[in-house]
Amino acid sequence: MISIKNLEKYYGKTKVLSDISVEIENGDIFGLVGVSGAGKSTLLRCMNGLEKYNSGSLMVNGTEVRNLNYQELRGFRKNIGMIFQQFSLIERKSVYENIALPMECWGYSKKK
Repeated sequence: MISIKNLEKYYGKTKVLSDISVEIENGDIFGLVGVSGAGKSTLLRCMNGLEKYNSGSLMVNGTEVRNLNYQELRGFRKNIGMIFQQFSLIERKSVYENIALPMECWGYSKKK
């Protein structure tokens, strides 16, 4: 479950997320839509701890993201998948190998 309450994010003096509140239950399929610059990617980056937020609460499965230290964030991100807007594939690898690469980096067995 993802619970976001009154989330705000600034870049300098510019507010890019303002009073965002949403509840996403386990199993829900949820989409973010909006014009370029609306804050969609920033919100997703806050959800996986790549960006810090200034105020509000953002909890994923009962864990407040802002309270995680570096090591905890690494473990937290093992259970989150994200495809970036400007992603890059390794050309010498197949699609399967590109998708499996993060799992290899985390030490998962080939069988898994």
